[in-house]
Amino acid sequence: AVGLDTEAARAFLNTDELRDVVWQSYGATIRDKNIHSIPLFVFNVPSIGAVGGPFRARAAREPHILNGSMDPDTFLETFTQIYEATKKYTIRETDVPKLSVAQLKEALLIRGVDYRHCVEKEELINLLRTSL
Repeated sequence: AVGLDTEAARAFLNTDELRDVVWQSYGATIRDKNIHSIPLFVFNVPSIGAVGGPFRARAAREPHILNGSMDPDTFLETFTQIYEATKKYTIRETDVPKLSVAQLKEALLIRGVDYRHCVEKEELINLLRTSL
């Protein structure tokens, strides 16, 4: 501690003593900074089929959507989830020909790529390569 009475500080934090002052300051900041909304973050991740959000068609999975007023830990958790999900669906160019037809179709579906016109495996391979 830096000279603070931790018990007194803890007791103060459990009160509403400065509640009106905080809300007044919050309101003044919004007016002074001309803030009219809170940002909305939409994290589209096409490599795992997570695409959508305002003004966008939905893909295989919902995108990660966060209100801008979320705490840093929520953002970190979201970024960690995206990272872990993309690791699972990361495909190297050299591995594409080794995938089965079912795996190729799944990879294309996840990326929101229509493969229904493909007849041969080679067409699926080429389509997936262009989506990487």
